[in-house]
Amino acid sequence: MVGSDGLLVGSVGTSDYAEVTYELDGQTVRTAVSPVALAELCDIESALIFRTPEAGCENDWRLKEAFAGTGVDFECVDIGLVTDRADVDDILHTVVAGIRSSRFAEDSIVLDISHSFRSLPIVFLLSVMQLTSLEEDVTLEKIYYSRFGGSDDHDTSPVIDLTYLRTMIEWYDAFEMAAEAGTYREVRVLLEERRDEIFRNDVSNPERVDFSRAIGQFGAAQREIDAGFPLEAGVNAKRALDSISALDESAFVGPEGMVLEPLEQLLAGFDTDQEVDDKAELVLDEAELRRQADIVQFYVDHERYWIAIECARELLVNRFLYDAGLTDAWLDRDNRELITPAPGDKHDQFTHDVEAVQDLWDRIREARNTYAHAGFKRSERHAGDDIERWLTTLCDLIDDDAFWRERGEC
Repeated sequence: MVGSDGLLVGSVGTSDYAEVTYELDGQTVRTAVSPVALAELCDIESALIFRTPEAGCENDWRLKEAFAGTGVDFECVDIGLVTDRADVDDILHTVVAGIRSSRFAEDSIVLDISHSFRSLPIVFLLSVMQLTSLEEDVTLEKIYYSRFGGSDDHDTSPVIDLTYLRTMIEWYDAFEMAAEAGTYREVRVLLEERRDEIFRNDVSNPERVDFSRAIGQFGAAQREIDAGFPLEAGVNAKRALDSISALDESAFVGPEGMVLEPLEQLLAGFDTDQEVDDKAELVLDEAELRRQADIVQFYVDHERYWIAIECARELLVNRFLYDAGLTDAWLDRDNRELITPAPGDKHDQFTHDVEAVQDLWDRIREARNTYAHAGFKRSERHAGDDIERWLTTLCDLIDDDAFWRERGEC
């Protein structure tokens, strides 16, 4: 239940509302309009009611009479019906301005979407969510809908908690961000919120510990992926995938059960197929080279070139080490420094005497140095399409022996 510092945001339509008994969590209030019922059931002191002028003529008197004995400070605000995009924008600004007014300075909102014209409840919901995304200290605590009542057969109107609708929209945004920007942070944040909620409210859930472990491992993988650490990401992604695949989706109520499979899809390709506990145990084989190349391509596809270049430079070195047979000691710093080509036009220590390989190394090394200086060089930064071409070439050819060695050696 929201405390008395919350603000009820609701609406009424043009219907001739009859008195019914509203019921929420075993408590009841008998009144004609749901905003009054929710104000009492949620024990709040302020209410902001949006309605069309026509609805105001029909029901403002009902609101005034019903609120009179509750001590609730309420205000009615005019809005129009939705006929086009401009109407939606007008309502959004009206709702936000009303909530932001000095009269209603509460930091938590209860949204009642029971009454009003068909399209308005979803506009109200999106308007409040827009506000909470802009105001750091304002939260949408609850979303309620009162099922139809008001006849002899429906004298009780159960109040249904639809707060999970907000969560579903948040999941949509998080997965959109993952697809478009290639960052999984928002997905992790939602998972951690759900984990914390389960530990607070669902102590009888037998899989809550397993769920918590899986979320922690996903978070570890997410941080390594976003930071551009392909080896750590590989180990942590495998752990997370093993834990997620073992969970029973039916144990989690709400949209979280539906996102377990998409979580596996997000991590697919980052995980190593090697059974190791630490990145130091990874063996450099063809599958590991290909996995790292796919990760570089992932960063390229999402235009995160500063990470892609750094990983590509190390991937080049890994290919040199692979061809040199240093597949077990490939993370040894001395080996990596020994096999790394010296800067400049001369490659006296270069292990790959192939002009195309030398050119690819120079291109990526130069791009890496340019990005590393973060714009503090007189020369301009490379165009993104040039960098993308070089990086994609590396990824496409990482397992093509004919490219990396003299033809007679293949």
